[in-house]
Amino acid sequence: MEIFLLLFFILIIYGIWKQMPQVKKTTQINTLDNEFDLAFKNLLKANGVKGIDEYTIDELREIFIFIDCEFDKASQERNEKIISKNQKLKILAEVITTSSLMGRDFALNHLDYELQRFRDNGIRKDNKGLI
Repeated sequence: MEIFLLLFFILIIYGIWKQMPQVKKTTQINTLDNEFDLAFKNLLKANGVKGIDEYTIDELREIFIFIDCEFDKASQERNEKIISKNQKLKILAEVITTSSLMGRDFALNHLDYELQRFRDNGIRKDNKGLI
């Protein structure tokens, strides 16, 4: 008898749940993503990063995610505190600025050099972050 009551209760809860309106969260998330992307790009522009318009949001994200992951791994290899997102933004800004001066290939090669330098010596003393 108790099992039937439990099953009946579960069916009632399921029926009520099915009647609830479905929320379209993807639209809200996409809007927030777009606003974040615009704020991200505007933050770099406001801090005087030259060449920012040469990159799409997807390219900026890809480079920043690379910086975020690889510098975190290097911090762990060095048994050091993980550097802040602000310091990683500074690295991204330097890559973009280098790209506008010397080209993308040079900038990405320079990013590899900076990563290796970080593995060997830690964060540059002049990297206090972008903001």
